[in-house]
Amino acid sequence: MVGRIHVQRPRRCPGLGSATRRSHATRWRCHEIAGDRVLGTSLLYAGKLADAQDSLQRVVDLYVTPSGGHNPLLFVYDQRVLARARLARVLSLRAIWTGLTRKLDQASRPARSSGAGITVCWVLQDALCPIALMRGDTAGAEAAAAGLTDWAARMNATLWKTIATGWRESCSSTTAKPLGASS
Repeated sequence: MVGRIHVQRPRRCPGLGSATRRSHATRWRCHEIAGDRVLGTSLLYAGKLADAQDSLQRVVDLYVTPSGGHNPLLFVYDQRVLARARLARVLSLRAIWTGLTRKLDQASRPARSSGAGITVCWVLQDALCPIALMRGDTAGAEAAAAGLTDWAARMNATLWKTIATGWRESCSSTTAKPLGASS
């Protein structure tokens, strides 16, 4: 089991009301949950998928978005939305396809409706584009890449424009086959 990152903060996050009550171990603070999201992401990229799944699932289970919606002053990203997107990617890499479409929808719908472009871009980059390609869904990957292109243009964000170009090229140069399909 990988340890948690603990940040000492005197005030509790207002978005954690019911999540704090559900916690069995300690009183969760919003920075600890954000730390679990970062830790889960790091474990994903390190290839420690079971630990990444545990860490990201904690964020999905415990983080409660404030009633007024995502607070961009507290965190740049919506913690739960990003955790759901990365959890979907972990599950796809572990070949756990059951319920994956629902998880992708739970990540992408709130991101798009929030209008928070950077969160939408991360969801498209971390979940929708790669999972569509893993499933052999070239049309889905192209749609996700087009969405990423659109959001990058809206934000006039050079990094995201570059990433979108990479996904578009991946879609056009790939004869998509589902993960595990023989050649």
